[in-house]
Amino acid sequence: MSLRFNVTAAFAAAVLVMPLAGRDALDAFQAKYTKLKSVSCTFRDATGMRGSLKARKGGMYHITLSDREIICDGQTVWNVVPSTKTVVLNTYKPSSDEVSLERVFFLMLNIYRPTLISHTKQSSLIRLAAPREDAMLANINQAEIILDRRNIITSINVTEYGTTSTWFVSKLVLDRKLPPSTFTFSIPKGWQTVDLR
Repeated sequence: MSLRFNVTAAFAAAVLVMPLAGRDALDAFQAKYTKLKSVSCTFRDATGMRGSLKARKGGMYHITLSDREIICDGQTVWNVVPSTKTVVLNTYKPSSDEVSLERVFFLMLNIYRPTLISHTKQSSLIRLAAPREDAMLANINQAEIILDRRNIITSINVTEYGTTSTWFVSKLVLDRKLPPSTFTFSIPKGWQTVDLR
């Protein structure tokens, strides 16, 4: 057996294995993220804003930031500012043009089509693209998801009108039971209420 044959055979085997490894990574990503019922994580964006998210499919979320909490039960949104003892109430709009992590996890990961851009033992980069222009969410034409070696999302880059926003995700937990009380807010006595519903 010649050295030339061995090199050619090794190259051919590598060409066959790489697409299979890539396909496995894409299949694992879709199996893990396209049927989510709930998600919990901490996050920070490129500006340094930090917070945490607890969300359940169906428009229910609880976002905690340094100065406020934004809570939604799928119908009412409470924007709670403890420093001023103020709560602004609004109606949840599922077709809103606002970009949010909750929408990325429960809508974009299900509607947008994934393509594996790169894959190593340490990380994978997956690009999500809207299947059609009329299927775009919040004017987002694409998103890029970076996963670690355990297939856990570590960052999300969302491109809207040519501008990219980045969230760095940590402590991600999928499908944890979240009680209904997570997504409601009782306004304390003496607080100011602004009702925009």
